[in-house]
Amino acid sequence: MEMINDLWESINGYVNIPYLFTFMLLSYAVKSNFGDWLKANNFKTVYVVLILATIIAVPYALLAEVGWSELLFTYTLGTSLHELFFKVIETKLNPKKR
Repeated sequence: MEMINDLWESINGYVNIPYLFTFMLLSYAVKSNFGDWLKANNFKTVYVVLILATIIAVPYALLAEVGWSELLFTYTLGTSLHELFFKVIETKLNPKKR
């Protein structure tokens, strides 16, 4: 159990968990609600996620006194997690969207 606590403490030093969940949930909401419209207008959802993450990062950096490097690392981790982990969950929960 101590190893898990040490791992959590080291990850928590580089990753801002509230920012991670905020931008991932908002990105998923935009993709699921406006994904067809974005595809119809030839706009990639990757750019929407980047724009959302940047807009959300400003209040976190100014009000929560989180460093830009921590936010950038969290954004990188969040996009990688989405591609690797959450896509699997999305296909299990909604098999029609394969």
